[in-house]
Amino acid sequence: MADYGYMASDPDRKKALITEAAVYLKRAVECMEGDIPEKVATLRLLAPKYGWIDQEPEAIKYYDQAYDMLPDPDAEGLSTEELKKIKTIRIEILTAKASDLSTIEQAEDALRTFNEAR
Repeated sequence: MADYGYMASDPDRKKALITEAAVYLKRAVECMEGDIPEKVATLRLLAPKYGWIDQEPEAIKYYDQAYDMLPDPDAEGLSTEELKKIKTIRIEILTAKASDLSTIEQAEDALRTFNEAR
């Protein structure tokens, strides 16, 4: 098993590794052609990385991109299972976004986003 204890003692190294991971995730999204669920999943992996390195506005940007890619829950042709999954993903994205908004002291936006998630 790898020992990641060194990362806790070296915040600059941790930030560099997370930043590098974010670059690769962004490239992955750019390379995906037409696979919306995979893009959304990758953006949902990417966004919190920015929160980990105190770049919440960047995280919020990627949460917004992922949210905007999701089909409208009122769209025709969605099965009950697909609709349930989309709604769950929307709630998870909005909750994470609201948390980041709260972290950067945008209380009104955070509250509005939490309410939208409800």
